[in-house]
Amino acid sequence: MTNLAVTIPSSLETAARDLSVLRKTSLDSLVSAALREYLHSSPRRLYQISTSTALVEGVYSGSISSSILLEHGDFGVGTFAGLDGE
Repeated sequence: MTNLAVTIPSSLETAARDLSVLRKTSLDSLVSAALREYLHSSPRRLYQISTSTALVEGVYSGSISSSILLEHGDFGVGTFAGLDGE
């Protein structure tokens, strides 16, 4: 993880520290969660379109466009659609 140094009003720091105590979490976790919500970031989500069971059972039909998948990130592993994938 990267460290980020910011200057904030002491009243905001006090409020954040009080809330972290109330929620029984670290100040780092509280600030990270607030930034994720503010930035609409979801770094720990996995999107699965099909299963390996489908591959084993020979279900090779069906597909989803890359433009739809790119709405959820830019890294992935692909196959199926007649097994003409990666």
